[in-house]
Parts: sequence; structure tokens; C-alpha cells
Amino acid sequence: MTTSLSLFGLILGVACFMLLSTYILNELRYDRFHEKADRIAYVNLNYKSPSDAEAVHTPRTPTAVVPVAKREFAEVEDAARIYRYNSREIKVDNKNFIEKNMVLADGSLFNIFSFHFIAGNPASALQRPNTMVVTQATAQKYFGKEPALGKSILVNDNAWQITGVIEDIPSYSTLQFDIAGSYNSSERSKTEAWGSANDISVLLLKSSDQIISVQQKFNTYIKDLFKADFEAGYTMWLDLEPLAQVHLSSTASGNLLTYLYILGAIALLLLVIACINFTNLMTAKSSERLREIGVRKVLGASIPQLTALLSIDFLKLVLIAILIAAPLAWYATSEWLQDFAYKINMPYGLYALAGIAAAIALITVSFQAIKAAIANPVKSLRTE
Repeated sequence: MTTSLSLFGLILGVACFMLLSTYILNELRYDRFHEKADRIAYVNLNYKSPSDAEAVHTPRTPTAVVPVAKREFAEVEDAARIYRYNSREIKVDNKNFIEKNMVLADGSLFNIFSFHFIAGNPASALQRPNTMVVTQATAQKYFGKEPALGKSILVNDNAWQITGVIEDIPSYSTLQFDIAGSYNSSERSKTEAWGSANDISVLLLKSSDQIISVQQKFNTYIKDLFKADFEAGYTMWLDLEPLAQVHLSSTASGNLLTYLYILGAIALLLLVIACINFTNLMTAKSSERLREIGVRKVLGASIPQLTALLSIDFLKLVLIAILIAAPLAWYATSEWLQDFAYKINMPYGLYALAGIAAAIALITVSFQAIKAAIANPVKSLRTE
């Protein structure tokens, strides 16, 4: 009974450790698959009127931000605006769909972000009005096994041509869409407006260390442009946020990095508790065999032989725990959690964490086995 409970505890501890580690690693790798990730920055808008008690902070920006950045600041290599629709009516071969994940984006989007093209040219896919790039899953939804490139669909009764198909966007990407239409299809692309903020603005800098300087220059530009408004008590400024920090440290996510540290500590604590329980089992079982160990030492058994004798049964238990815990963790991430809104995938490399858990358990077992093996046999037999 004691052995079964300790084994169950070890299985549970290793499985929870792997699950929590999967979640943590999934959050930490957000957006890092983009080749230019270290040079990409999101633009956040801040503004305050004389009557406001506090400034308003938003990741949405005016349409003017991107064209001004490309025109005024030499540090900016490229930039793109992204406008998200609430929903669009899609019609394909007399079949109607409601698309809830469509955006408009400048043609430079695919120069900034590393979304892999299955068909089409990234450099020209969104250059013409009424053109769009769809994900592989979206193409299959609308056209089945037929090639989607070059075909047209109706979006709110307007014809759009598919000029690119990309692989499905990873779940660990901040930017998510099923369809990206050309930004110049909209009237909003024809003006540099500062009066409303509905776009996501993304900058690609020539160097990763230029974020602060570009931010300062941009805010100086805004102060000069709206000098009269600033004198009247209105203020507006921009913050440039590195892509790697958008998901983890932005105001919207509530400084997720802090929670990841806490979860990491919990994961290690669960594993340590499981190993302590297993250590107690090893200690108890070893004490029950003190007489046997003493007799074997008197008969000439060496410390390595006794260590192997005491360890083998517990090593089997450790192996059983790992072989059960790893599939459980995999099933939870790949099957059970897929029914939830938040989905994560367990990378194969994460199974190395099971090895870490096994190593901790092995060290525990070996320490207790050696401790029992080096005990004085005379003392052991006398106490028995």
C-alpha cells in the first residue's frame, strides 16, 4: 500500500511538472519564431486631455503612425498597419460563411513577420487592392483539396482575389488571423489621420538598440505637430514595445512573466515533494533490510553490489512512474486541453524534462542506497 501511494505521488508530481513546464515554455517562446523578432516593435498610444484624471493607454494607433515613421525616421526599415474586422460575410460558390478573424494589413507585413508561404509571393501578395492571403486551414475550409491561389471570393459582396496561402499561424504568435486582406483596399489607407486610433502599428527597425531613440524622436515630432494642443493642456505620446515583451509584459496581459515565475516555482515544488515522499519510502524499505545488508557485508558483498541490490527495485518504480507520467502529460496537452479555448502543444524536446525528474529520483535513490550500504554491519546485526 505504501509503495503504491508513493508511486502514485511520483507519477502525479512528474506529470504536473511536465504540464506546468509545457505551459511556461509555450509562453516564453511567444513570437520568437520570427526571424527579425529582435528588431520588431509594436506601437502603443497614450493620450490625456485637461479634464482626464489619468492618461488613456491603448495598443491601437492612428493611421498616420506608420507612414510618418517610414518617411521621417531613418532608423525604421519598414512598417505595417493592421486593422481588424469584427466579422465579414464570405461567399464561395454560393456557400455563405461568417469570417471572424480577418484583418487588413499593409503589403510590408510579410517582410516584417516570418509567416511561411505555401503558395504566392510574400513581396507582392498584398500590394494590390482587394487581394488577400489566407491560412492553409482557411483555404481548405473554402476550397477543400483544390488550390486556392488565384481564386476569388466575395467579402461583403465585393470580389477579392487570393494571392497567397500561408501555413497555419502557431498558437504562440501574438498576431493571429485567418485572412489578411490588403490595407489599400480600404478608404482609411488614403489619409494620414491622427484623430482616431483603430490600427495596430508595427515597426521594423534597422537595429534592435534603436527603440528608445525612435520613440524619443517620434514624441518630439508629435509635440511639434500638435504644439497648440500641448499648450492647451492636451498631451499625446507613443511607446515602442519590443515584440518579445508584448505577450509577457504588456499591460493587457498583466505582466504574465511574474505569474510564470510563480508557476515555475510550483512545478519544482511539486516535483521535490514527490521525490521527498519517494525518499521516505526508500528509507523505510532500506531499514527493513538492515539485517540482510549486514549478512551480505559479512559474506563479502561490496558497497557497489549492495547499492545496486537496494537500488534496482526502486529504479524500476522510477521507470514505471516516468512511463506513465509522460503519456499522461502528452494526452492532457494534445487531446483533453484541445477542447478548451487555450490550446498548447507539448514539444518533443520537453520529454527531456521527464529525464530531469528521473535524474532527481535516481540521485535520491542512489544516496539512500549508498547510505544503507556503508552502514556498520556489526551494528546492523546487533540491533537486529
